[in-house]
Amino acid sequence: MSPRRRRYLYSFVPLLVGLMLAEIGLRLAGFSYESFLGRDYWWNRSAINPIYEKDPARFWRLRPFANRDADEPTGQITQLINGDGFRDDPAAREKRPGEFRVIAVGDSCTFGDGVAGAETYANVLENRLRQALPGRPVQVINAGVPGYTSFQVRRYLERELWRWQPDWVVVYVGFNDFVPAANGVTDAERAAVNRFVWIAQSALDGLRSYQWLNFEIAGIKKRLFPNRMAIGTEVDGRGKHPFRVPSPEFIRNLEAIDRLGKEKGFCGLLLTLPHQFQDEPLANLYIRYAASKDQIPLLDLFSALKVDQEKGEALFGEDGGHPNALGHRRIAEAIFARLQQTGFAACPPGKAGTELLPMSENGRPDDQSGVQSE
Repeated sequence: MSPRRRRYLYSFVPLLVGLMLAEIGLRLAGFSYESFLGRDYWWNRSAINPIYEKDPARFWRLRPFANRDADEPTGQITQLINGDGFRDDPAAREKRPGEFRVIAVGDSCTFGDGVAGAETYANVLENRLRQALPGRPVQVINAGVPGYTSFQVRRYLERELWRWQPDWVVVYVGFNDFVPAANGVTDAERAAVNRFVWIAQSALDGLRSYQWLNFEIAGIKKRLFPNRMAIGTEVDGRGKHPFRVPSPEFIRNLEAIDRLGKEKGFCGLLLTLPHQFQDEPLANLYIRYAASKDQIPLLDLFSALKVDQEKGEALFGEDGGHPNALGHRRIAEAIFARLQQTGFAACPPGKAGTELLPMSENGRPDDQSGVQSE
């Protein structure tokens, strides 16, 4: 070894030892830093929740055959994941002759945070369809994944779900699109990052010394630029924090899902996002725009559930956004009525057309013969 290399080695060893001691000291002291805008919650879910695993295209996915006991305000609920990565009963991939198949995609509202698996709108819809279609095979697959945006849903459909040959795909997504992007990096930008960089960053995120460095940097930025980060705003060139999926990309994702359906033979049904608050979620503006612009079928779920709320029905959990068991039943009723209007037929490729459905007095689409409220 040359003298120069020896000097480099001797200078590197103390640095490495110092970092190791700092890491040990921070761990013994119980230090941990996880910013809401940091990576760990959104991008390292597999490290903090046993029902997730990493996915190179979608960042995370549900781990097949995983289960988790979640403590909810209504009690402990077991979340069971089947072998295909769905929160659902075992699903038959091969489509039976004459089968009517629906796939529900989205985030935790579709997944069913806060309710039992049997109470999700996908499960309730499946039971209702079986009652209405005796003798005809029916399958409704719950493909919701907590935390997902339209970007992730689009990739899920493009890479995997279309192969399940759905007749309809119910798209209930948008809440997570319009939350601040972790470290200012949008979903699309993150997906473009070199895989090696992604793996290295994931490893760094778990180091307490790296967390401490981020903590100090965040403090400096806050002192120097107290007004720099305006949470929940679009990028405007002045340092404001971007959404995970900026609005133009959100619209493009919905359009891409519609195009995929026309190519593969399924029809997408966009849902406006319901919640218990008076003002509509920002995403609904763009959902309505995409549906109108591209003639994508639309179900105005926000208006439907708002009428039920005005009658005194409590349809959401404590956060006001996740439907409770009754909320899931009302969602299933509205989707059932929409599908009933088609005669429970598949949507032919290239024939999709938006229908801004008239609402009946009970807040759900008209022509609901045979639908019974629970």
